[in-house]
Amino acid sequence: MKVKICGITNVEDAMMAYEAGADIIGFVFDQKSPRHADYEVLRQASRAGLTISAVYTDISSIYSSEMMEDYVQIHFPHDDSLIDYVHERGGRVISVIRYGLEDLSKIYADYKKADIIMVERKPKISEVIDSDDFDGKKLGFAGGIDQNDVHMILRRNPLLIDVSSSLEYAPGRKDRHKIMDFFEALGEYYEDHR
Repeated sequence: MKVKICGITNVEDAMMAYEAGADIIGFVFDQKSPRHADYEVLRQASRAGLTISAVYTDISSIYSSEMMEDYVQIHFPHDDSLIDYVHERGGRVISVIRYGLEDLSKIYADYKKADIIMVERKPKISEVIDSDDFDGKKLGFAGGIDQNDVHMILRRNPLLIDVSSSLEYAPGRKDRHKIMDFFEALGEYYEDHR
């Protein structure tokens, strides 16, 4: 299982998240988001050797991307051709399904070429984590996950847990203590489930 800390807006937070244990550092490229990142921050994090995910909310941003990221997170409806495009350029794909807004089984089948299919639900994915919709599917999860409910998510054996706002003191600014508490909760879960 991988942990992605998303909504990073500066190099200091990227390094802090990585040093705490994040496998993937996520940058949002959407001008409307309070967590919108500057591409130069992604470049610096990439040069530091971090595994990077860039979150895109429109197709034109992907086509104009320099593709420096390891993962392209596609946060809008798409088809195999876009996944193929990213793969041809050496990237991996995280395709996002918005739980309750899209037909999970149909979209899951449509996104089968993605490296990770992630289900997102706002405000909290943990409120629906016991749904039969997830049975038999290899998924990542996002949406309000924090140290208090991460154990519920881990019971599903996810490929990825994506965490953002629950680790902040302000939009786009990560809180060291919340990050440490989150990774401590992860460690406790795995210690209890050996």
